[in-house]
Amino acid sequence: MKWFFAKNEGGRDSGFHDAGVETFKGNIDRYLARELIQNSVDARYDSHKPVQVKFELLELKSKEMPDLKSLAVTLERCAEYWPYSKKAKEFFERAMDLAGQKTITALKVAITTPLA
Repeated sequence: MKWFFAKNEGGRDSGFHDAGVETFKGNIDRYLARELIQNSVDARYDSHKPVQVKFELLELKSKEMPDLKSLAVTLERCAEYWPYSKKAKEFFERAMDLAGQKTITALKVAITTPLA
């Protein structure tokens, strides 16, 4: 598995002051779960069948984390892109620190549609 980040292709940079980002501050668990479930319902293959969403918190050794080196490079590049934003600097420094840990906490989200 590899990380993939869509190119902006000269589009608008929203950054860390974007209203959409600020909306999710506070109770991130609630907002993340709600958005993942809503997106799963919207993208299901058969609108007549329910979707099952399973959340699982994992503790992974860094060597078990898919393509971690590539993610770390991406975080560094993002930090370089936003050098004057205090919020961005703090975010990417924290993310790079987490990516450098021996154990990484990850959220696994499994989405299925029952066959019956």
